[in-house]
Amino acid sequence: MKLYDYMIKLVSSCLDKFAQIILCVSILLVVSNILLRVFFGSPILGTYEYVGFCSSLIIGLSLAYCALQNGNIAVEFFHQKLSPKIQVVTDSIMGIAAFVFFIFAAWHMSRFAYSMVLSGEVAASTGTPVYYFVYLVTFGILMLCLVLLSQIINTIRQVRHK
Repeated sequence: MKLYDYMIKLVSSCLDKFAQIILCVSILLVVSNILLRVFFGSPILGTYEYVGFCSSLIIGLSLAYCALQNGNIAVEFFHQKLSPKIQVVTDSIMGIAAFVFFIFAAWHMSRFAYSMVLSGEVAASTGTPVYYFVYLVTFGILMLCLVLLSQIINTIRQVRHK
């Protein structure tokens, strides 16, 4: 289990670093577009689409790392008032619910991306295939599912040891 946790942390961290790089590229793209438009009257074609693609990648690829860091929203005020055993039970239930939800989300996103492949859907102004980005976000969600699964297993282990 330690190897599994280590691999999940490693891959999630790498995806987060990749999302950070994409954020920097997105910022550079917007600034470059503004400067080229102001000084040369020639903006970068498709900036709006590329920034949208980058934004989806930033969110999708950083989800797993955010979950690893417990950076998600939690209702701590009420949760802390419960007994430790009930806290573990509620954590397990919420983890399982989140896991099931994101598995279904990843499944439907992969089906959606595949339908884009079949239809040949591309971005309007640049002709960039959209399904690449949908598949990458799907991969980020699948990594989130692995993180949630790891957290569920670790939470259940806590219950067994108490």
